[in-house]
Amino acid sequence: MATWLETLTTAISQRRPVTLVTVVAGPLAGQHLVAGPGGALLAADPGAAALATDPGLAFLSITEPDSDIRKTISIGTHRLYIETFLPPPELVIIGAGHVAQPVAQLGKLMGYTVTIIDDRPDYANATRFPTADRIICEGFVPAVRSLVVGPSTYVVLVTRGHRHDMACLLELITTSARYIGMIGSRIRVETVFRLLTAEHGIDPTHFEKVHAPIGLDLNARTPQEIAVAIAAELLKVRRGGTGESLSRLGRGRIHGRGGS
Repeated sequence: MATWLETLTTAISQRRPVTLVTVVAGPLAGQHLVAGPGGALLAADPGAAALATDPGLAFLSITEPDSDIRKTISIGTHRLYIETFLPPPELVIIGAGHVAQPVAQLGKLMGYTVTIIDDRPDYANATRFPTADRIICEGFVPAVRSLVVGPSTYVVLVTRGHRHDMACLLELITTSARYIGMIGSRIRVETVFRLLTAEHGIDPTHFEKVHAPIGLDLNARTPQEIAVAIAAELLKVRRGGTGESLSRLGRGRIHGRGGS
């Protein structure tokens, strides 16, 4: 059986979420256990394995993809340090036009693993996207079908036409992607939604998970500004927040306290 260190190292290298519990004080000091998604015990030192069933470790059943944990807790006579190791979220940019370039740059700066998809070799290449982790140059639908989409996947649809948007969205709409955003005017967005319903019988309630038109309302105009608006919405979805100016939130709190 693999040791806790081997199990931890393998999980991290395979980009699987994993939690390390280290006993820092008590009779079992220096021992470790490793838990996977749902709190499943993956490996442990002999004594530490018994700690895995303690109700105090129930929070190891991580369900949120960004449930970063760095904390110390006490269980009986033991003091434990809990640390999660989560794979970076993946940003999939479908369409490799002018907006996609700054979105890819910002996504990389924000810690995403960036994947670019386009069917045009002149667009989907390392010269245009030097920071991308993966570039898939093939038909949109086969490329999307090759993806492993999960709760830490963020998809940005910025293709060159609504038919491509529709084909990709048809593949993605029922997945567990954390974020799906689609660029375009409200008319273009409504056209895509209407065609998906009329031609493919997609339940309109599925469209509620699609951020379209994409991005926060920043009155963005240039590709770079649009990319900032998209990146801001990605952050809002990932970390939570209102998208409101902090100065306005601060003033609201101050005014709410009353006084002269």
